Amino acid sequence: LELDPYFQIALNRLAYVFVNQGKYEKALTYFQRLATASPGDANPFDSMADCYFAMGKIEEARLKYKEATDVDKDFLWSYIKRAYIHAFREEYATALEICDQATLSASNPGFKALGHYWKGFYLFWLGQMDRALKELQNAEALWSEVENAAAIASVDWIKAWISYERGNYDFAKKQMEKWFTAMSGYSPPRIPRYETFYNFHLGYFELQQGLIDSAAVRLQQIRAVFPELKEIARSNTTFQLQIFESEILLKRGETAQAIELYKKIEPIAMDYGNQWNWLPYSVPFYHDLIARAYSNNGEIELAIA
Repeated sequence: LELDPYFQIALNRLAYVFVNQGKYEKALTYFQRLATASPGDANPFDSMADCYFAMGKIEEARLKYKEATDVDKDFLWSYIKRAYIHAFREEYATALEICDQATLSASNPGFKALGHYWKGFYLFWLGQMDRALKELQNAEALWSEVENAAAIASVDWIKAWISYERGNYDFAKKQMEKWFTAMSGYSPPRIPRYETFYNFHLGYFELQQGLIDSAAVRLQQIRAVFPELKEIARSNTTFQLQIFESEILLKRGETAQAIELYKKIEPIAMDYGNQWNWLPYSVPFYHDLIARAYSNNGEIELAIA
């Protein structure tokens, strides 16, 4: 930026560094500079919205996402993120409607698929599994047209959790295996990260089946891969390890130990600028773990709180 104060990529990325550091006002200053440097571009408004979301200023975020799509109706991620804001506020009908708008506004099959994909996720979240699968199949067909292997794998990932919720654990495992195989081929350098993710989720399936010893083996497999991970992946994997171990302790009836471990866990960081990372924040649903532990321990008031 010292060489070129209007270099847009640097302005945008530096602003996100400040977002991740919690220096939100400073980030907004750089996003404003980005908007000045790129008149008519929707991206600065989308980025400002990400910052407002990180700040907890939900309505400001919603309005900025809307502003981004007003500037450019093809800026699909702003539709998708605005839908997420409404879902965050439990305004699910509006979230589903915006997903439909995204599908209609998209100019190519890959972008159209995004609307179907996220609509499928919200329907899954609401328990409307058959409708969710229909939307996900639409997304998969569109992504197949553009040969987007990673996106298709993400459909397999949600299908695995739909099967999990229905108690069809064998099919859930097969879908998760499809996800792992596809992603390992898509990006071989990241196989250790995918392996930890894979074992974490299969461990959840096994815990639900009462296969505690099998889940414990998965935990050891994640620990074995941990030294191979790049630094950027280690914090999320540490979080998964601790959550998973807490769940195993809870299933074994070692409730006090589960509570003590949970209290030490650093919350997972929300990547506000990359909505592909927003799904693992919600699935599997581990946020009630401490409440379940307190309930098992007879500490009902703490569980309610």
